[in-house]
Amino acid sequence: MKIKILFILLSLNFTLFSQNTETNVDTNKLWSNLHIITTFPLFKETNYIKFSEDTVIGSYHYKKVLNSTDSLQSVWSEVGYIRENQEKMVFYRTLNDTTNRLMYDFSAQIGDSLFVNIFHKLLVVESIDSVFIYNKYRKRITFNNDIWVEGIGSVLGVMNCGRSNISGAEYNLLCLLARNEGKVLTHQYILKEIWGSNYQSETQYLRVYIAQLRKKIEDNPNKPQHILTESGVGYRFY
Repeated sequence: MKIKILFILLSLNFTLFSQNTETNVDTNKLWSNLHIITTFPLFKETNYIKFSEDTVIGSYHYKKVLNSTDSLQSVWSEVGYIRENQEKMVFYRTLNDTTNRLMYDFSAQIGDSLFVNIFHKLLVVESIDSVFIYNKYRKRITFNNDIWVEGIGSVLGVMNCGRSNISGAEYNLLCLLARNEGKVLTHQYILKEIWGSNYQSETQYLRVYIAQLRKKIEDNPNKPQHILTESGVGYRFY
C-alpha cells in the first residue's frame, strides 16, 4: 500500500518578484484533497474543506472548519476552528481542544524555525519567493519538508501543513496493518514481519514506531481512530 495526498493548484508560473498579501482564512474559498491508496483494490477519496461563519471562543473570533467527502458537497461535518491574526499567523483548535495550535506563519523569514504543532513538526524556512496562481503573485515559503502559498496554504493540503511523508520501516509497518484491516496483530507477529525473528521481544521498539505513525496519520494521536491498541496483545487497524 502506498498513500498519496494530491493537492491540485492551477497555473504554476514562478517568479522572484514581490506580491500582494492575501487572507488565508477566507470563507469564500473551497479546498480539495485527493487521497490515493495504491493497493488492490485501488482506493481514492476526495475530501473538501471550507471555512464558515464566525464563532467566538474566549476572546478570539474563529471560523468553523467544515469537512466533506461527498462529491456533491451536500453533507458537511464540523471538525474544528481556525483564526488568523494581523501578523499572518493562523491557529487551529479541534472541537474538544482548548489549545491554540500554530498552523501557519506567513511572516516567517529565511532561516526561521517554526513548530507547527497541528502535526508536532519543526519546519525550517529554506527560501521565500513568489508564485503566480489564479492571476496574481502570491508569497511562497519553502521549508525542509513542506511548501506554503499565501492565500492557499500547504501544497500537502490546507489542513495538512507539516504532515510528513511515510517511508522506510514506518511505511512497511503501515502496509502490514492495512493489509490486515480489522484483525488483531500480535506484537511478536508484527516485529517478526517487519524486522525479523531476532526482534520478536522488542515490544518497546514497536511502540516507538506506532507512536510515530499515529502522529502522521491520526487527527489526534492521543485518541487514535485508525491504529488501535489491543492491550497486552498487539494492534488493530481500521
